[in-house]
Formats: sequence, structure tokens, C-alpha cells
Amino acid sequence: MIGHQDTLYILAELSIALAGFTGIVTALGRRAERRWEPDERARLESLLWAAGGGVVASLAPPIAASSGMAEATVWRLGNGVFALAHLVGGAWFYTRWRLSWRDSTDHPLLRVSAPFVAIALGGLVVGQLAVALGFLQPLAPFFYLSMLLWGLIVGLVQFVILLVGTIAN
Repeated sequence: MIGHQDTLYILAELSIALAGFTGIVTALGRRAERRWEPDERARLESLLWAAGGGVVASLAPPIAASSGMAEATVWRLGNGVFALAHLVGGAWFYTRWRLSWRDSTDHPLLRVSAPFVAIALGGLVVGQLAVALGFLQPLAPFFYLSMLLWGLIVGLVQFVILLVGTIAN
């Protein structure tokens, strides 16, 4: 058994619930009369990736540990894979979001909060890479769980924005 296994299972359940909420937004949206706007599509994709990624990332450590892998190796490998996924996925989503938001959204809150969000996320990715390279081992579960929570928060924010936009229309 791996440390924090109950927390990982709870995060997997929350990710599954988030995926279910995606269905609610999609059903309520009923975009038969028009297509999804580019920013709505980007939010929906972000929501789906957060939910799916949360399930996979929550269940991967217990599965790896049950195969006989040492707990320290599980956290080290998991943080490395997670950090690379965030670097590649983050770059891909950033380009998608910037293209889809260019004309539709230029909210002042986004401009003010973006540097702080980038610093926080960058710090977590650097921490995960440090763990993957063998440093900060006592903090390995913290970095892994923090990134899982990050994904759930991003997904939840996208869900609320999509739901509010669907209800307003």
C-alpha cells in the first residue's frame, strides 16, 4: 500500500464527478441552434482533460505500488511524468486558449492573475522535476497531490464558467 492512497482515491472520485458535470454542461448547452464558440470549446476540452487526467493520475500510484514498485520510486517516477505532462499539455493549452480568447475575452482579472498563476504552477512543476531528479524526496507526495488538486480546481473553474454562460444564454 502506498502512502496517501485514500487521498488519491478521493481525488479519483472527484475527477469522475467532474467528468459527469461535463455531461450536464453539454446537455444544458444544447448548441443545436449554433456551434460552440471557440472559447467554450477550449473550456470544455480543458474540463475533460482535467477530469480524465485526474482519474489516471490518481489511480496510477496505487496501481504502480501494487506491482511491487517501491514507494519512493512510485513518487519519483509519477512526479517526473506528471511534470512533463504539465509542460507539454500546458504549452498546448496555452496556445489553444490564447487563440480562442483573443477576440472573445480580455477580462482584467485574467490579466492580473495570470502572472501569479504562472509562478505558482511553475513552482509546482519545478518541484516535481526536482523530485524526479532525486531531490526533495520528502515532499514528493505534496507536489504530486498539489498538481492533482490544481487540475481539479482548473476543471471546476471551467465547469462554473461554462455553466454560468449556458444559463445566461
